[in-house]
Amino acid sequence: MTLTLKTWKAALLIPLTVLCACGPPPLEEVTEKTGRSFASLTGEAWDAVADSTNGSTALLDFVNALNLTQADLGLTAIPRPNIQSRATAQATLDEAEKFLKEKVFVKDNVESSGPGGIVFLLRGKAFCGSFTTAASIASCEKAIDDQQIRVAVSGNPDARLVLDIAMGPNRYSPVTVVLDKDRAIEISFRLDQYRALLDELSAASASPLPYATQIEAFEGEYRMRLEKLGPKDFAISFDVTRDVKMNYRGVDKELRTYVLGARSPMYRVRFDGIHHTQEMNIDIGPIAWTLPVSDVTGVKETGPFAVSLQGMKFDIATAAVSPSIAKGRLSLMPMRATYGGSDVVDLPGAHTADFEVGTGPDGRLKVTSTDVDVKARFRFSSVPGWKGDLAALGDEQWRVKLTGPGAAVKLSSVGGPGKNARLALKLIAGTFSIEALTAQDTLTVPTGVCAVKRETPNGTGPLASFGTASCQ
Repeated sequence: MTLTLKTWKAALLIPLTVLCACGPPPLEEVTEKTGRSFASLTGEAWDAVADSTNGSTALLDFVNALNLTQADLGLTAIPRPNIQSRATAQATLDEAEKFLKEKVFVKDNVESSGPGGIVFLLRGKAFCGSFTTAASIASCEKAIDDQQIRVAVSGNPDARLVLDIAMGPNRYSPVTVVLDKDRAIEISFRLDQYRALLDELSAASASPLPYATQIEAFEGEYRMRLEKLGPKDFAISFDVTRDVKMNYRGVDKELRTYVLGARSPMYRVRFDGIHHTQEMNIDIGPIAWTLPVSDVTGVKETGPFAVSLQGMKFDIATAAVSPSIAKGRLSLMPMRATYGGSDVVDLPGAHTADFEVGTGPDGRLKVTSTDVDVKARFRFSSVPGWKGDLAALGDEQWRVKLTGPGAAVKLSSVGGPGKNARLALKLIAGTFSIEALTAQDTLTVPTGVCAVKRETPNGTGPLASFGTASCQ
């Protein structure tokens, strides 16, 4: 092949064309389309949430089933979930679009423009019009100008825009917003950048900012995302993209530490407005918290209370047709809580159970599950000031079993209807038992009978407050 002068010119034009295409996005398109993309996608998501909720047979069946028990117990009926139409929020969405168009992405705010994009420097004079006196306007404008808030915009308004938000003279950037046109809105938070910004603002302040002096460590990254999966079909997710770690001392000078391991997604909810269904997926762990026990009990006691969880997964999806309401799976990894180094909760091993929530012929809430066999040790009584039902678990190792083909329980009540009624759990199929292993005490529930808390304890053992009774 012979390279002619014409061929060489064409070859040179290709990279030049690419370089030209990598210039800043047109200012007019950023101004017109950024706010519009945000408002349009958010409005569509609102429709998906409203239609999937308001038209859900599963949610209606669930509320109706709960209200049968509410009536037994003499309690007020639970209202059906109802999301107002987008029209009720349209004014707010329009105002957000107008704000971005007229206050942020305007020519007067352009600080620089080049191959990397456009940098907008927000100026106080655009945001302080609601103040009425010259002094208050000047104070407002100075406060905003001193923050040096910048938005660096890169990308293509017709495809994908990246908005890096920076503050301060060193331009620390704790937040990035990504707009995928007609598809997704994504917001990322960088905690180490936020900590550096706090330090910078505190150093420039007349007096140190409280959080800047109380936070000893702050790092990690998380992300929130709104994504369109189809017509009236959206997912909202939360990801921890880098381990979150925080060490913090309150005004009491006691150290609190929090560690949240990376998970993507950690939390996701889907709203399908076409089929009127929802899905939820949770994947958490590892988690480690240490804090003064006074934060838990309210008692002035500074001993360390620590919680660690290796992981938990919970998946559930609502059904489109009765009598099924939802199906899901729960998985728990080992969990431990300690006070002063001694166990308060010890859940060893891994536990997984599939389940289905539905209604029986009588319309009451029913849960069917695969085999459940869980052992856990509790010592809440050893924690100073711990109150409530958990303290009654004492120093004991408990075991709960729901086993057998088609094992199922139903939400019921005894002693009602009215104020004397008590909540109960009726065994429909399989075997159900609660054991206090240390005390060698067992409550076995026969099929067709309810497990219930007694009005008065029968003896002094760990299970003295629980028994069986006939029920609906």
